[in-house]
Amino acid sequence: MNRPAAFKFLHFTLFAAGLAGCSSVQVMDMEKVQRDFSQAVQMADGAEQRSRTDFVEKKKLNDSLKKANSPGYRSIAAKSSELLATMSSSLQTVSDRRKAMMKANAQLTPLAYSAKKIHSGEPNYALAEAATKDFEAATGDVNRALAEYAAASNSLAELVAEKKLFFNFDVADFYVRLQRQLEDSQNTLAVMQDGLDHIEAGTKEQGVLQTELEQLATSYAAKAQNFAKLNRKMEAVALGAGKISSLEARWPAVQAIVAEFDGLNRELSLISEKFNRSLQDFRAKPVN
Repeated sequence: MNRPAAFKFLHFTLFAAGLAGCSSVQVMDMEKVQRDFSQAVQMADGAEQRSRTDFVEKKKLNDSLKKANSPGYRSIAAKSSELLATMSSSLQTVSDRRKAMMKANAQLTPLAYSAKKIHSGEPNYALAEAATKDFEAATGDVNRALAEYAAASNSLAELVAEKKLFFNFDVADFYVRLQRQLEDSQNTLAVMQDGLDHIEAGTKEQGVLQTELEQLATSYAAKAQNFAKLNRKMEAVALGAGKISSLEARWPAVQAIVAEFDGLNRELSLISEKFNRSLQDFRAKPVN
């Protein structure tokens, strides 16, 4: 079982707030200003979209946990609501201030088209300076809101992980483990058969042990066939899904299959151990 994808931890690389100190220079390189501001707007847009996707996933999962109403969730219900409210508020700030970034950038665009560089003595310099300051202020607000969002999002992920309220079952990983156990059982059967092929009862006691060994090998082979049955059972439950969450209706069926798989492995291990002990006993018996 692993942590759900919806409760991943977020880490944002905060982008630069425009051209720091640009307003203090005497000449503005408008091509560079326009290029840097456009890049910052794109980064802000990408960060907002990732945050919104994260919010939808966490909100949906939180609602499902709330519906399940487990004691573990009830203990964090108030805190989770508070964190979701903070995340929502932060997203609104990001959206509003990103629009301010775009507005300031749009104000600079015609100025950049009119001149590659603007000197402090020119009429447009004051306009470019004001737009730059507005852009930098908006970018700083976006950065702070993104940091606030990530902190709240990660705190919510920590709460859910700490209370172990949600799990994802990796279906593909189960198939890999099942196939590995099937191959191991086939190898064990080959070793058993080889052991049987190289013994011959010379006494009554050995005859009893040989019969026991043959029965153990037969039992092992019969039980090992259940791996294929478990594979078919999982396919019928998973229906092609790569992961199954603990909130889905089919979760109990998945758990039952896993429990059967674990039980089968224990049974086969016990049979194998008993076979090996009996084979040693057989070889230790004196031949008349």
